[in-house]
Amino acid sequence: MGSVSWMPSDGADTYTAMAIGRDEHTHPCVTNNTSCTWSNLHCGEEYTVHVTSGDDICTSSPGNSTVIHMAPCVPQDLVASLDCGLSMVYLNWNASEGAEKYLLAVYDTDGYFMERIVNTNLVQLPLLSCGKSYSMTVIAANQNCSSAPSGPADIQTWPCPPTAVSASLDCLSNIAMVTWEESNGTDFYTATLDTAGGQSQTCMSPTSLCGVTSLDCGRNYSVSVTASNLQCNSTHSIGSSLQTGERCPSVLQNERFYIKYYSADSGRQEMNETDCFTTRPCAPGNLQTSLQCSTNSTSVTWDRGSGALSYMVVGEATNSHITSCNSSATYCDLEGLQCGQMYNISVHSMDGVCRSIQSVSSDMQTAPCPPQNVAAQVYCASGIMLVTWDPNMDSRFFLVDAVTEGGSSHSCNTTGTQCSITSLPCGESFSVQVTAARGGCHSMPSQALNVSSAPCMPTWVNSSQGCVTNSAWVSWAPALGVDRYMVIADGVGGYNSSCSTPGFDTTCEVPDLACGVRYNFSVTASNGHCDSPPSATFDLETAPCALASITAFAQCHNSSILVLWEPIGDSVGNPVYIATAEASDRSVLTCNSSASSCDLEGALCGLHYTVIIAATSDGCTSQRSPPYRISMEPCPPQSVVISSSCESHGAHVSWTVSPVAETYLMTATGGNGDVRSCNTTANNCSLSALQCGQQYAVSVTASHENCSSMASQNVTFNTVPCQPAGLSVLVQCVNHSALLSWTVRGGVVDYWGCAQAEDGIMLYCESTGTSCTIAGLECGAQYNFSVQASDGTCNSSFSEPLLAGAAPCPPETMAVTMFPMQNQTQFLRSSWTHVNCPNVQYLLEVTGSILGDSQSQFELSSYWTSSSFFELLLPCGSSYSATVRSRNFAGNSAPSAAITGTTAPCPPPVVTYSGSNSSATVSWNASIYATMYTVYDISGVVRTQVCTTVQLSCSLANLDYNNLEVTASNTAGESDPTREITGRNQPRRLCMKI
Repeated sequence: MGSVSWMPSDGADTYTAMAIGRDEHTHPCVTNNTSCTWSNLHCGEEYTVHVTSGDDICTSSPGNSTVIHMAPCVPQDLVASLDCGLSMVYLNWNASEGAEKYLLAVYDTDGYFMERIVNTNLVQLPLLSCGKSYSMTVIAANQNCSSAPSGPADIQTWPCPPTAVSASLDCLSNIAMVTWEESNGTDFYTATLDTAGGQSQTCMSPTSLCGVTSLDCGRNYSVSVTASNLQCNSTHSIGSSLQTGERCPSVLQNERFYIKYYSADSGRQEMNETDCFTTRPCAPGNLQTSLQCSTNSTSVTWDRGSGALSYMVVGEATNSHITSCNSSATYCDLEGLQCGQMYNISVHSMDGVCRSIQSVSSDMQTAPCPPQNVAAQVYCASGIMLVTWDPNMDSRFFLVDAVTEGGSSHSCNTTGTQCSITSLPCGESFSVQVTAARGGCHSMPSQALNVSSAPCMPTWVNSSQGCVTNSAWVSWAPALGVDRYMVIADGVGGYNSSCSTPGFDTTCEVPDLACGVRYNFSVTASNGHCDSPPSATFDLETAPCALASITAFAQCHNSSILVLWEPIGDSVGNPVYIATAEASDRSVLTCNSSASSCDLEGALCGLHYTVIIAATSDGCTSQRSPPYRISMEPCPPQSVVISSSCESHGAHVSWTVSPVAETYLMTATGGNGDVRSCNTTANNCSLSALQCGQQYAVSVTASHENCSSMASQNVTFNTVPCQPAGLSVLVQCVNHSALLSWTVRGGVVDYWGCAQAEDGIMLYCESTGTSCTIAGLECGAQYNFSVQASDGTCNSSFSEPLLAGAAPCPPETMAVTMFPMQNQTQFLRSSWTHVNCPNVQYLLEVTGSILGDSQSQFELSSYWTSSSFFELLLPCGSSYSATVRSRNFAGNSAPSAAITGTTAPCPPPVVTYSGSNSSATVSWNASIYATMYTVYDISGVVRTQVCTTVQLSCSLANLDYNNLEVTASNTAGESDPTREITGRNQPRRLCMKI
């Protein structure tokens, strides 16, 4: 659009403006105004404008011309193009008519804006960012005007290089997974893995993850990622390492890898050295094994696998047992193999993270297992040992070895499951083991089995006769391998006797031989499994029989034995009889008499005696009686031990066995006369349910036939303490404790007080006296209190529980405030501090007297409240005492410390006025508890104090008594006023209380 204006011409009716272009084309404009506008002028043109004026008749000549410069034309046909290699954007357009320069505007989607002024219609844009979408417009301009913006030209720049590239190797599949952060402007990505030898593997993905397959084992790879879109490929990403081992194997300098990348910031190409990664190592080859039978291990060798830093050897048996070893060399000893198993041996290469697939495996049979359940049987008579064991299919033959303690070996071998060893020497102990064998490999020996051969036959047998006891003492030389000896005496006429003795003893007494009988003696050795052949035999004839049977009586507690016999009939002369008693401890007693009895003195308790009577003193060759056996009374039991039984309220009593005793009587006598006893054949006895708190004395007597021992020495013990009695509880609310007290019990060394809460929590105290304090009570809780006694060994039962509550304390602080007197009553406001206890309520109690009269008492109280204050109305002229109590479910507290005081006085009674208005005296009677009186003038709006005194009268001047009132006061306040004043010689005025 163009326009022109001019000054008006005189007489002109119309004007004609003619715009003439450079190519002489015209644009006329006719108007009756002084300006003209064209809308169809051409862009980029210069127009010369002439204006003429005219009327109905004439037209003027043109005036001075002017030039209209039109704006350049809008640039057309904008084309944006991309040079991927140089990361450069080009923009060109058709030249605009009338344009002297161009204004280029560049926008991106993030709000980026750039302007450039150029003189040509072809522009290079080198500093644009990767991965962006740009919109570009151009405005044509000259020194006068600029065109409208051109239509936009859009372009997508080259993709940005991927960042944060990382790679991980799946050791099992040997697949490398490459990841990266997605870059702007990218449609798809290409991951490339390169080796030093120039081999490459790639994968493509539209996302940030890609897997590269078919990688060679034991190779070094570098990794890079390229981003691409429909226009360009990005430069490579910066190389990333795939760390699958401690490090890549060493390579020569010229084998290291480099990755190119382009820096958009610097506009130059750089080279960066990349890290490398190693694929799964290659499997080793040429596996060889060598079994070590003695240690049940195998030596394994192999050829090195490419890329391997170390190796793992694995052996898996048919029973699933697995063992392994690791090595950085190409050999390893696989230990801990189980016997009798077929193992599959394999070797894996490892680089610190991955391991190869296994090598070609090799099967190997381990050494046989030791034979199981080995047993041996000795045939005593033949001296043969038969050894047996369980079948073992893994073995070809077996070796049996029996070794004596001296190292002598006896062996046999077989292909079966049993083997016999012959000609065993007597009296030996053998350690028997069986070894399995297959080829040149032997198993470990079986568990050792201890077996003994038959004991050797006793030799050097001798004997001597015991004339008093009518027995024979047999001795012999020690034999090998003996646990016990047996002596057999076979007498003529069927008389037999025997004795046995442990293997460490070589003498034995054969008792109870018949008189006048010939015996054949032999000794046999035994070890529990076998008996030796009998020793060489010998004969012994016992002394002849003579005297008839005898009798003997033990004199209990008299240390003597009375022996009686029948004298020999038809004896010549007066023979002397000798009584001989041999004790079980081999001591001997004798007495003699020509009559038919005598006393053997010095007999000891707890011994068995064998008594004979001989007619002469020539021992066995004389005539003698058969032996008579008798026992003395038992000795008093010794070492009485008492163990208290707290649970049964009793005791367990034990003592050492008293020889010859058949029964025992245990007696326990209490301090209060209670007697308990028990009879037993054992050397212990238990008592239960004894009376509590008593000391019992215990004694034990032993009995044999008609004799009892003296009682043992008394041993005392104390029974379980009695349950404490007289329990009382005083709860101390201040410190949350309870004082327990009880009556004393004998024999008690310690007491335990207990408080059990409703939720089961237990609190305790301990004392050696008759009281203790339990701390830590919870305010407001109820407790079952009880006490238990202890004597240091046993505890009594708990006393009957006593229920008591941890009631709250009264408030610690209390205050009283008096309100002003109204109608001769006064409010007392009492406040107090809260008690730290759950669910507490309070009760205010006030007692007092009215007007100091002891006969006029009052008691006031609040209701139970959770508030910390309460108000009560008290009469005037009263004294009071105020307390507050607290309570909850556990109980009521004691009253708090009392606060005492008085209320304000009652109005002064009988007020009189005497005198005149100019000079008068007002007087009154005393008011109880008043300490001050005040006279007020009430003639004004506010009453005025005219007199204050402690006396009962006051002098006034210039006041009308009709305008007076009198009050009494003390520290609690001021009374209601007395307005009824009686005037002397004046008319009486009645006042109404208000």
